[in-house]
Amino acid sequence: SKQETIFEGVSYLVQSAVDGFNVCIFAYGQTGSGKTFTMYGKRDDESLWGIAPRAMKELYEIIDREKETYDINVTCNMLELYNDQLVDLLPDRDKKGNLINAPTKMDIKLDARGIVQVQGATQRGPCHSFDQLYQWNEYGNAHRHTASTAMNAESSRSHLVFSVIVESKNRATGAATLGKLT
Repeated sequence: SKQETIFEGVSYLVQSAVDGFNVCIFAYGQTGSGKTFTMYGKRDDESLWGIAPRAMKELYEIIDREKETYDINVTCNMLELYNDQLVDLLPDRDKKGNLINAPTKMDIKLDARGIVQVQGATQRGPCHSFDQLYQWNEYGNAHRHTASTAMNAESSRSHLVFSVIVESKNRATGAATLGKLT
């Protein structure tokens, strides 16, 4: 299947996140089956972009269409589950890539608004543009753990969770929603 065709099947979920719903898109399969390509595609060729960059682009197209009616705030976090440990992929690092501060303990909790949050995870934003959000995604991906397996020389051997939190407020009514696209 073409990347564009695959995205068309899930693109409506981006609007659902803007509307205040918690949305999760994930790829499942054995090592080497194309999960990373389906989700990310080829970064330097927009026609081969996967679901994640297409969803980020779609989000900002929606924000642009709704800018007269809604104030929309976008933040993000990125975690990986590696060897049964949660790893924050967005903390501050020095020029050599070393963590500036010691990692904080992270706990998975349901917050008062009904959103699953990882307390202690680094939140980035507000992200005012596709480029800002995409840069945080790239930053986090650059710090993933990788190791070879018998089936894939560059397997991440981890599970990646990139969450985009979308807070919308209707300018006329004051009605607010909180959604998440993971």
